[in-house]
Amino acid sequence: MGYEYINVDSKHRNKHENKSEIKVHLSSPILHAKSVRLIGFSAPNEFFNVIKGNNEIKFNEYNLTNGDVSLKTYTITPGLYSVDELITQLNVLFSASPVGTSTILASRLANNKIQFVISAASSTNKRVVVYYPKYTGDKNDPFFQSIVFRLGFYRRQVVDTSEGGLITKDVSGNALINYEGIQTSEANWILDTENNFLLWNSSSVNLSLKTFNGQYIAYESLCSHLFIKSDLVRDFHSTVKDSANDIVFTTQRNILQKIDVDVNIHSYIHYRGNLTEAIVHSLSGQPISHFTIQLTDDHHNLFEGSAFKNFSCILMFETHDNLASTRLNEKVIENNQRSLFLASHNC
Repeated sequence: MGYEYINVDSKHRNKHENKSEIKVHLSSPILHAKSVRLIGFSAPNEFFNVIKGNNEIKFNEYNLTNGDVSLKTYTITPGLYSVDELITQLNVLFSASPVGTSTILASRLANNKIQFVISAASSTNKRVVVYYPKYTGDKNDPFFQSIVFRLGFYRRQVVDTSEGGLITKDVSGNALINYEGIQTSEANWILDTENNFLLWNSSSVNLSLKTFNGQYIAYESLCSHLFIKSDLVRDFHSTVKDSANDIVFTTQRNILQKIDVDVNIHSYIHYRGNLTEAIVHSLSGQPISHFTIQLTDDHHNLFEGSAFKNFSCILMFETHDNLASTRLNEKVIENNQRSLFLASHNC
């Protein structure tokens, strides 16, 4: 067996290519390749963790007195933020513009969880929720790359509808939550913060009713892992959640290797594949003159523009032994010549 190695560096992309995809054209083709694997990868962990198209955090305030609903969207410029930098940016936005009459203050606790304290100066009954719309597509839910998830709030803590009748009151003035066809009193709703979306009573004098934390610690890296993909391979399948039908299915992916992101931001990610952890992909043996390499996030999205820095990787191709192939060809020729001789002599 023989081996050929190809080093691919994204800084060699064409000028018009601004995504994390490299089109590689080989000066001489790779012949008789039986397999390929990724044996090296390096990239700075400076991927934008607030990404374009998913750089908003939304709050809704419900006025129980008159039924008004105030919707407020805060937008963060896409970029790479530490948790403290993100909280600072949010508090600037929160102080400049309240949600209706409710003001928000974000803080980082000693256990690295994020806390929102939401207060309304008015004595009128107000309730506030964090809102992120429900995803009904057949790809990965973008919630898991949202700002609110990055701050440690999980899906069930965040309401997925902005309906005006979500929070109303009964004849005695007590709040009622009308969610997914079920009406629940506020007193019962707040007893189960594990399964119900968080409900801030911003006009309460009780601090605990207007203070809630994220379920998890806040995190800074864009994602827990990356994918190196290539059109060289077609033998990898991964699961996808079909949210509309609430089923999980598998789909074919051209994934060459999964790369764990196990370093802090502003540090280098290094992957060195060995025989036990590198995924070995079988090849057909056809000549390889060109191929593509892609770097994607854990949702299989390419990076674009300044959202990533240059990366490099090394591919190892295992080829059939040329000497053995030559001897095999010689044997085939010899057998063919013998068959022709026997046929010509009626043997």
